[in-house]
Amino acid sequence: MLMKKSKISYPTKCIVENYLTKIFNGLTNNCLSQSINTIGFNSDCRNQPGAMGVLPITVNSITGVDVPFMINDKKNDKGTVAVIAQDPLRNPNDPMLIPFSPFFANPIVGTPFAIHYEEAKYPQTNVYRLIIDGLLNKGYDVYVTDVWKCWDKYSTFRRSKWNPNNLHFQCLLDEFASIMPKYVILMGNVANTKINNRVFLQSLYNSFSIIKTIHPSGAANRAWAKILPDCQADKKADYILNLIP
Repeated sequence: MLMKKSKISYPTKCIVENYLTKIFNGLTNNCLSQSINTIGFNSDCRNQPGAMGVLPITVNSITGVDVPFMINDKKNDKGTVAVIAQDPLRNPNDPMLIPFSPFFANPIVGTPFAIHYEEAKYPQTNVYRLIIDGLLNKGYDVYVTDVWKCWDKYSTFRRSKWNPNNLHFQCLLDEFASIMPKYVILMGNVANTKINNRVFLQSLYNSFSIIKTIHPSGAANRAWAKILPDCQADKKADYILNLIP
């Protein structure tokens, strides 16, 4: 379990805001500020429904945006590991989203793996918290972001080819240039195919070592069973952590 109330920060807030204003019509700079104030600056600290922000625009279906975060331990000196997830999925049946239902009129802003919520509210995130905690214990700072900066049921805001004209493509390039990771862990096929894309790699401003992994979720247990005798969260986390020196 991730240490209670680890400090989190949002070092790429301005970068992500810049692209959100291009993805969603009607947004302005600082569009994430109010949401971050709601989410807070500590992990594992929220436990009530509705501890999410919203973007001040209306949408036609449930829509999610995650603010990339950093956990920085001042004692760590081995550099930064970036963990790349797929997208900020929102489940309309999520009890923590009840205050926004039934219309879900605004994009709901949270954190990757719901890191600002207590694990008990999102037990399926246990494996990711184990990975983050293990990386911190190894001496790394940890940055977590998504390939797609937003998610909605109909993929309205993430359609288009993955190329230098794609806003999500451009945003990730700028995020990597800002945080300068030493290693990048790609969680699952979407992260693997997008980051390992030849054009994307040629567009990078900086270099890093890529660690490809099977998606840690239970949905991928059939693939995990081919390499692990036990598909429990701690075994998956240990396997991934062993890929990082």
